[in-house]
Formats: sequence, C-alpha cells, structure tokens
Amino acid sequence: PKPRFRKRDKVMFYGRKMLRTVRLKLHLESSMLVYLGEYTQVLCNILCIASINRLLMLFDDEVERLKKEPPPSVVEADWAEPDQHSAPFPAEVLYMLRNVRVFGHFEEPLFIELCKHIETKHVPANANLFYPGDPDDSIYVVQSGHISVYVTEKDGTRLPLKEVKNGDSIQSLLSVLDVITGYPHPFYTVTAKAVEDSIILRLPCRAFQDLFREYPEFMMRIVQVIMVRIQRVTFLALHNYLGLGNELITQVRQFSNFLFSRWQNSSDTPRYESQTNKSEIPASKNETWNPDQNNVTDGEKLARSNRVGYLKFKALSSRQRLKSSEGFKLEPLPTREPIADCASDVEHVDSETLRRRHARRTKSSCTPSSGRDTDMEDDDTSQFSQRSQTEMSEDDELLRSVSDGVSNVLGLQSPAPLQDRLALAQIPAGTILTKEGDINCSLYYVVSGSLQISQRDVNKSYECTLFHAVPGELVGSLEMLTGEPSLFSIRAPHECKVIIITKSNFFSLMKETPSVVLNVAHSLVRRMSPFSRQADFGIDWMFVEAGRALYRPGEPSENIYIVVSGRLREVLTGKDGKKEIIGEHGRGELVGVVEVMTKSQRATTVLAVRDTEVAKIPSGLLETIKVKFPQVVTRLIHLLGERLIGSYQQRTNLAISLLSAKPIGENHAVTSNLSAVAIIPTDTTVPLTNFTLELASALNTICPTLYLTSSLIKRKLGSSILDRANEYRLTNWLAQQEDAHRIVLYQADSSLTNWTRRCVRQADTILIVGVAMKDPAPGKIEKQLESLSMRAQKELILLHNSRQLQRPRNTVEWINERGWCSAHYHIRCPPRIFGKLMTSDLVSSFQTPVPDVNSDFARLARHLSGTAIGLVLSGGGARGLAHLGLIKAMREFGIPIDMVGGTSIGALMGALYCIDSDLDDYTAKAKQFSEEMSSIIPKVLDLTYPVTATFTGKAFNSGIQRVIGDVQIEDLWIPYFTVTTDVTDSKMRIHTQGSLWRYVRSSMSLSGYLPPLCDPTDGHLLLDGGYINNLPADIMKSMGAQTIIAVDVGANSGPTDLDNYGDYLSGWWLLWKKINPFSEPPKILNLAEIQSRLAYVSCERQLEEIRNCSAYRYLKPPVQRFKTLQFNKFDEIAEVGYEYATTVFTGWQEGNLMPKSMRSKYDDTDGTTTQESFGRTVDSHNFTDLAEIVSRI
Repeated sequence: PKPRFRKRDKVMFYGRKMLRTVRLKLHLESSMLVYLGEYTQVLCNILCIASINRLLMLFDDEVERLKKEPPPSVVEADWAEPDQHSAPFPAEVLYMLRNVRVFGHFEEPLFIELCKHIETKHVPANANLFYPGDPDDSIYVVQSGHISVYVTEKDGTRLPLKEVKNGDSIQSLLSVLDVITGYPHPFYTVTAKAVEDSIILRLPCRAFQDLFREYPEFMMRIVQVIMVRIQRVTFLALHNYLGLGNELITQVRQFSNFLFSRWQNSSDTPRYESQTNKSEIPASKNETWNPDQNNVTDGEKLARSNRVGYLKFKALSSRQRLKSSEGFKLEPLPTREPIADCASDVEHVDSETLRRRHARRTKSSCTPSSGRDTDMEDDDTSQFSQRSQTEMSEDDELLRSVSDGVSNVLGLQSPAPLQDRLALAQIPAGTILTKEGDINCSLYYVVSGSLQISQRDVNKSYECTLFHAVPGELVGSLEMLTGEPSLFSIRAPHECKVIIITKSNFFSLMKETPSVVLNVAHSLVRRMSPFSRQADFGIDWMFVEAGRALYRPGEPSENIYIVVSGRLREVLTGKDGKKEIIGEHGRGELVGVVEVMTKSQRATTVLAVRDTEVAKIPSGLLETIKVKFPQVVTRLIHLLGERLIGSYQQRTNLAISLLSAKPIGENHAVTSNLSAVAIIPTDTTVPLTNFTLELASALNTICPTLYLTSSLIKRKLGSSILDRANEYRLTNWLAQQEDAHRIVLYQADSSLTNWTRRCVRQADTILIVGVAMKDPAPGKIEKQLESLSMRAQKELILLHNSRQLQRPRNTVEWINERGWCSAHYHIRCPPRIFGKLMTSDLVSSFQTPVPDVNSDFARLARHLSGTAIGLVLSGGGARGLAHLGLIKAMREFGIPIDMVGGTSIGALMGALYCIDSDLDDYTAKAKQFSEEMSSIIPKVLDLTYPVTATFTGKAFNSGIQRVIGDVQIEDLWIPYFTVTTDVTDSKMRIHTQGSLWRYVRSSMSLSGYLPPLCDPTDGHLLLDGGYINNLPADIMKSMGAQTIIAVDVGANSGPTDLDNYGDYLSGWWLLWKKINPFSEPPKILNLAEIQSRLAYVSCERQLEEIRNCSAYRYLKPPVQRFKTLQFNKFDEIAEVGYEYATTVFTGWQEGNLMPKSMRSKYDDTDGTTTQESFGRTVDSHNFTDLAEIVSRI
C-alpha cells in the first residue's frame, strides 16, 4: 500500500516548512534594511559634502589669489629726519648746507672752508634784514623766526615774493654769479623784513672766491649748478607753465655807444629795424633744420665745414657752403672757437673793413632777400671763383681784430690762447644756426649784422622773438655751460658775420684758462631782466629725498611745485584710515596748483618715490606775477581748468571704485609718465641682458630710449664712478640722460651690488623678470631687495620660450609668492632671447628686425611709454559677433591691442582673443559658441520652473566652458577685464582676476532668462554688466590706455512714437488688436522690449559722453538689423563688422589719424633706421661736467 503522512506528521511538516520560509524572508529583509541604511548614509554624506562644496565654492584645481595691500613703504612717508649729529660739522653749517642744495654736492674740505665764513645775525621784529641799496652779496637761511620778502615798485607799491620761515633760505643765484664773476650789484627792489625776532645764518659770496684759487673745479661746479638752475627752473617754471618768454630777457642793452651807433648808421652794413617784442614767426617758416642730416643744424655744419685751424686764410679747392636761391656764399674762415659777449670788446673790430666787404658783396648779382631758407650742400670748385688775395687779406685783418676783442671779453691777456679756436663765417639770411631742442650747440659771437633769438610759445603754435643779438654779443652760453638741449632757436634774419666756437674748442680753452667760464656765464646773466632777478628770489630749487613728504593733509597751501626730476606719489587717506594711491607725478608735471589757487588746505599726502628735485613757486610770487603781467591770469585759468577736469575725472574714477566691490584694475594708471625703469631678475637663470635689449629695441621705435648697465656706466664714466666720492657726478649724469631720453632702462646686476641699489633708488617703476617655467619662489636677489625700502611700484614680467610655448598656468602662484605687485605681464620671447650670444653680437642681434607691433615686447613698450591701445567691446547679443570682424581688420591694418575690456558678449569675444590671439583659433571658438547658441534642443532641456529664471543656466555654462576652458584671468596673454552687476550690493564689479569663464558667464547673464551667478569669492549674485556699464571705455581710460577704441553693438533705443493707451492696459485687448485683420496693431512695447530698454537706460548718458569725447575712438558697426539671439547668422554679422572696420581704418590711414603709438619717432625722418637709432640709444651724448674737465688738468 502507498505510504501516507499521518495527520500529525503532515501538520508538523508544513509547519516547519512555513517557519523556514518565514525565517528566510525575515533574514533577507533585515539584511536588505541594513544594506539600504548604510547606502543611504553614504549617499547622504556625499550629497552633504557636495552641497558644502557648492556652497563654499571650494575647487581643488584653482589656487586662490591672496589679497594684498600696498606695503607701508609705498603709501606712507617717513617721519624721522636724517641723522646729522654724527657728522663732524657744526650744526649751523649742516643747517646751511641742508637748505642750500647748491653746496650739498661738494667734498669735506670745501665744507670746512665754508665753516669759516658762516655768520649768525639776530634781526628784531619789524627790522630789515636788507633793503634796496644794500649789497646783494650773501645767502641767508632762517634758523628761527619769520622773514617777509617783498618787492617795492617805482610808485611805492609793495608786491609780495615769499614768506620765509624756519629752514627756508633767501637767495638769488643770479646775484651769487654776479659776485663771483666780479660784477656785484646792490639790491634794487627787493626787501627782507623780520615779522618776528629771527636768527639768520649768513654766508657771504666771497667765501667762494677764496676756494676758487685752490679748487678751480669748485668754480666750475658752482657756475654749472647756477646755469642749470636758470635753465631747468627759471625758464621751465616761468615759460612752460606761466607763458612768460620775452619778459625774462632784457630787450635793450647798453653797448659801446661808439660801435653801436656806427653799426646802426652805416649805410654799407646790413640794417635791421627793431621789431616789437611780440613778433610772431610761424613755426613752419624760416626753418632749415633738415632731418636728412641727422638733426645737425646749419650752425653745427658751419663749425665743421672747413677745419683750417689757423688764424690765416688758405685757398681751398673744395669746401662746403650755405646756398640759397639768391646765391649767398659762405666764407668759411679758420675753425675753432672762443667765448665772449662784451660790448667794449667790439671796438676792436674795424668797421671800415666791414664796410668795404659789404660793398663788394652788394655789387654781385646775388642780392640777399630776407626770410629765405638756406640749405647746406657740398660745393664744387666750378661753382666758386678763387678768392682774391685782397679779399683774403681783408678777412685776415678782420679776424685779427675780432680775436683781440674776443680775448678782452674772455679776460685773456692776449689772443694767443685763441689760436686755432676761431671760425669766422658769413651767414646768409634765413639760416638757422641752432634749433630749439638741439644738443651739442656752439657759441656765436656777432661780428656784423644781428642774430635773432626766439622761442616757441607754450602752445608750440608759433615762435616769439626774445631779442636780437647785435655786434659784440655772445649767444649760446646757456647750452654750452649746461650741456643740455637748447631752449632757444638762433637764426640770421639778414646776412651777417659771426665767430663760431664749437664745444670742443671751448672746453680745450677752458682747460687752459678756467676763468673764461665766469665771463661766459656773465654774458647770459647780463641779459636777464630785472623781473627775472626778482623771481629768482622767489623760486627755489628744492631737493626731496626718497620717502620724504613734500606736504601732508591739513597743511597750508603756500607753494606750487614743479617736478624737475624724479617722481612724486599722491596718497589719499580715507575716513577709515585706509591709504589709497590716487596718482603719481613725473617730470614736468605740476603739483598742488588747485589748493594754492583756491586757497584751501592740502587734502592729500605727496611723497617722493625717489630722490626728486622740484621747483617751488610761492603763492606770493604768483600774485606778484599776476599784477605785473596780467596775461598770466589766462594761463593760470587754463592750468586750473586742466586740474579741475583732471579732478573731475579722478572723482569719476573714484565713483567707479565706490560702485565697484573691487579696486579698478591693478593701478595701471599711476604708471604713466615714466622716465626711469629698473629691471631686476628673479634669479641668475633669467636672460636679463637679452630681454632688456629686446625691450630697448621695442621702446626705441616709440621714443628716445637709453639702455644702461653697470659695465656700460663704468666704461663711459670710469671704473670708480659707483664709489661714494663720485655721487654728484653720477647723479647729475643720470639726471642728464633722463632729460635727454624719454625712458632710461636700468638693468640691475644679478646680485645686490652698488649698481643694483642705484637702479632701485633711481627707478620710477621696477620690473621683476622671471622665467615662467621655473619655480615661482622668490630668488636670492629678490629676498635681499625686500630688506630695502622700495617705494617704486613693482610689476611682474614672466618670460615664455616660444619654442616650448604653453598657455600660462601658475601665474597666481607667482603673484602670491611675492609682495605687492601693481601689475603682471606675460611675454612670449623669440628663441634668441633664451639663446646664448657672444657679448659683441648682442647689440647687432637685437637691432634687426624692427619689432612687430603685435609682439608682447612691443605691447610692454607701449605700456611703459604710456602709449597703450585699449579695445573696449560692448554687449549686444548676437550683434557682438561683429567684434570678430573688427579685430580681424585691426590685425590687417597693424593696429595692436594692448588691453581688452568688455561687457556681456563683448566680454566673451575679448576673452577668446586674450586666450589665443591666433585669428584662426579665435574664429573657430567663436563659431563653435554661435553654433551651440543656435541649437534648440539644449535650451529645451534646460528649461525650468521660472521662479528666478526661465533656464537653469547649466547648458549655457557648459557652452562657455567648452570654448574658454579652465583659465584664470591672470593667465591671459593680454591684460583683460570684464564688468558685471552685483545685485547683492547694487554695485558695479570690475573683474581682473579669478575664474575667467565664471565672470564671462556672469557678464552675459540676462535677467529673467539666466539666474545670477554666485561670485566664487564672496557669494554675491552677479548679473549682466550691461545693466550698469555696457561700454566700459571710462574704465579702460582709468587703467592707463592712451588710445581707446570703443566698439558699440548695442541695440538702438527703438521707436519713440508709441501709442497712448490711457491709465491702464488690458492684455486681452492687445491680443484682439493683433489677431484682428481689420485693425492696425497698436505701438505698445511688450515685456521683452521694456526689459531690453531698461537694460541700457542707465548707460545712455555714459554712451553719449563717449560719443562726444575726443579721448575715445567710438565705433558703431551697422548691425542693428540683427536680433539679439540670431547667432545662426555668424558669418554675415562678422563680415559686416569687418567691412565697417576696414572702411574706418582706411579713413584713419588717409587722414593720418592712426593711433600715436603706431607712429615711430623716426617716421618724420628719411632713412633713419632702427639700427641707427638704437646705436644712438646705447651711446648717448655726454654729460657736460665742467668740474670733471678742469680736474683732468
């Protein structure tokens, strides 16, 4: 039988089975719950970390840039006075020497001698220190008290000159020169009266005469300092800034009545009627200065023309001459040179000889015609008939007579020292002997006729005649003694005869007889007007050591300052005590004029960046000048207007700063008007010489540039020039070079030597040069320099080898490793920069080819010279694709781009160009972005519930990231900024650092369509910059660009003839009007159009200012027919921009309107190559150190 379960067994079996099943399920469920719990916990942790990362914006692949403020040495002036107690001199001597800068250049033995002559004088209140009639033979320094200096006019009117308080001096270096040359004068109109009991230190001028016998070089130095002061301060201050010219020169001199009357009345001698003081000569007329001759004037050629070298004439078969259309002939006589200017000496000239020679000349067919230009050219013997023996004898007789007169003028015992040093020349009418600005000028002694001395007016529009030098006068003495460029032009209005004295012959004569310098100097002083002497008492030459404050906030405004050499920095202290650099003042700039003219207290601190010389004009002297010469008021109003406009612009920039949560750029604007640039390597591996030569070559195409190294200095001035004993000579030589050149490059040594210290001390700005592929840590020399108190701003230069060119990556690390840097630049170097060249091949290697205007070296050169070209690109949606065509046209026309700024689509197009300036790659990336913007699917997938915006922004972010990549703004090849609107603080933000794609995306975030982007630095919400500044040309100007090309592709404001729909509006009514075929749609703006107009309404006023301001090159391509999102028309829009730009730039070329930085300083010459100019750059003209010349005897 079949087995079967018993009932109890069956119940037990199924019961056990059920229990097993339940047990298994419970086990599985519990295991699953544990697993899910662990997974959930891990997931939650991951999500939390992601949220925190997203909240704090911590990205491992980005290095955060440290926030750094300028160090105290940059914005704070030194309070401590220099320690003088350790000096082995009496306090009175130190007090005198500190306040009278003229004596601070001399060695210890001279100081000791001066100690014997210093006197102390007590002047009671209301007593006179001196008054008219007293001898003007001393220098006074107020040790304590208060002295008032004023001028008494003929009618008894008192005009103030200056108020002299503790530490100030009362002196006239013209009077000092009078005493030491043997022509002392009493005070004529100047009075000094004590306001309170005062103690005065007096140094008699006779103290110098005792030193001249033992130290002849001391005499040279005194004379030269005084003459330099006349040239740099008196003429600079009163002419360039106050418009005074012939008021500084005496128009009529009392010469020998006998000779002067015979010269005027002689019917045989060329006559010249006296002209008015204000005779104007158009700047383009009567000029024979020919750039073909390498800027050599006719006077120089005359002196070089026939090196006969004897006091007797010789018949020459070939010689040079001056030739005009009338046939004037130069009669070149002995060449060499003398020196003189005294009326009594002209009595030795035989006027009968002059009459006979002129009569013979007037019989010829070559009749002179006044005002015709003359040109220098070589002459053949066929063009000349041999001079007769009679004529040669007469010339010989005339030269001997003139030699006797010149020797008496120079105080020589006989004419023997003048042997081989005189050249007598007949000058045709219209000949220019010296042109204003010429170097290495000669002296001219008028024998017959006259010479016209003129000077361009302050606006450079015409030339003003200062005076006419008549027979017996010596002209050109100022330039001869200072060695500086001529302040005047010298021309012959009629045919005349002159003695030409070249610089080399004068110096050789001076070596034999140093006292001739005194007579030459006196020849100029005698020509100075009484007003010049009065002003000389008021104008001081003030020396400010590096770090010292010229003035501080709250101090009374008593003086105007003119920067003669060096550099000043202006610092504003805010209410919170934070100091901000608001500007720097270089050579030739005016400081403190607004406060003086408005009679308000100083509002800022002005400190010396480096050792600085300033001309100080007291307010009292300014008032006197206004009374005596009312026309100066017009010039002062002009100066005040310039400063007020500058203050307005400064306030505008300050307003931009206040509207911005970040400072404007990297203080680019304060690096303008540089004259001295120090170049320092980070370590010994930097090819510093090659870099500096390449930079000098690029700079030299823009402006005169000098390249200096320690080896060049020693070879030029001697191996001991860097010793402390030669401090004066080196300082003045360098000052001379900075005057003669627009920029001087000081290449430092690779270690902290005396020359390296001098470079840092001399610099207006410091370039720290490193190799980008190297370790960013500071090198040894950088660490050593940190111990110095460097007040000049530093800029970081990173070199990239073009053979191993990679996109910059770690710029932020370089910046973070160093102290405060005002700017940084990436330089792509040609292979020769990193090549090893022999020293003899260096200069020749870097002379050619002419630097490419688009190269990074040319870009850096324009930045240093203040001629940078900035490109500003506006927003406008798809219309911004026209920027591509415009940039392409700029490249074709050779217009470089040195800085780029943009808003919205302009920010993107500018960023793509700064990443890679190759036009093919640039175009490809721009087209890629346009294609993505034209695609519909990504936009549909990016739609979201429109609480904040219609789209999430993820797709838009991805599109920007793909074309830009992970790039920092600091890593761009070209300096760049973009503008956004901070809706958190309701401010404008200017971004010059940080993640590039994020700030470009923020600047393109149109409200309502894309959500604001959170700033990675502080979480503020950023929107489209077009809401606050759609065309940021003003920001570009504040960053220092000289030429600003502003491209506006924004939409027009649209129609203004809109319908009046009443007090309310129904959307259903609008819908019916649009769909009804029998009614005309009303002209009413929709929501998108209203938002578009609101976006640009705040910028409309700013755009109007840009359109009307000549400082900007405003361009508006005709792309208004394209809509904001028509990115599918990429090629068409880009082509419109290209064609428009091509037309505009062609007009610029034809009208000579190209940016100034594209016009080489040699464009006006013919055939002067870069090699020739570079050679002149390296080998500059010599500084005329008269003391050094005499000390060689």
